[in-house]
Amino acid sequence: MKKVFLALMCTASMALIAACGGNANKTDENTDEAAATEQGAKSFDQMTGIEKCADALQRVYNLTLADIQPDFEFTEQTEGFDKFDGDQGSRAVAVYQKKDGTAITADEFKAWAGKIYEITKKMSQDGKNVEGPAYVKSNKEAMAEKSLEKGIDGGEWNYRMNDQYYAIYIHNNDGAKKPYVDVTFSLGIQKTFEDALDDATKQLKK
Repeated sequence: MKKVFLALMCTASMALIAACGGNANKTDENTDEAAATEQGAKSFDQMTGIEKCADALQRVYNLTLADIQPDFEFTEQTEGFDKFDGDQGSRAVAVYQKKDGTAITADEFKAWAGKIYEITKKMSQDGKNVEGPAYVKSNKEAMAEKSLEKGIDGGEWNYRMNDQYYAIYIHNNDGAKKPYVDVTFSLGIQKTFEDALDDATKQLKK
């Protein structure tokens, strides 16, 4: 019975971490002051979505908006549910539409996703993008290299920096009323389900 209870708790915890996109990686109060200085005395809450995205990209990933933008002519999506955003942890969201309002083609999306894929591959301490621990059973599987094609297919891949997993979530929303593509950079899930369950079992025995 305890095993079932622990499994349910681990599932709920890991789902929450994935939904939050790594919001657990919060910084202290100095972060808001640093962000305000960089953005001309603006507090983080006063920043626009694009400014928040730029702040997170620079602070966590040492990237700029120019580094991740697509090659097709685009406009930034700054309104609605899916839009540019960022937080004071590790999350940075970029959303692009084509200037002419048409859908992003499969080739255009693959070229852009490939650009992001190469960026994270270079940032990775392992020199590769990997499966990550979220949907696998072992650490060996988590560290298996993930191809661009599989990343596009599943809409995500992982890579490691400073011994932590970071996740990329990337999509082509070509069926939307106003078609757009989006990418989210965030801290990823750090342990496989089985490892999380083992940890919970150990804690219960204490």
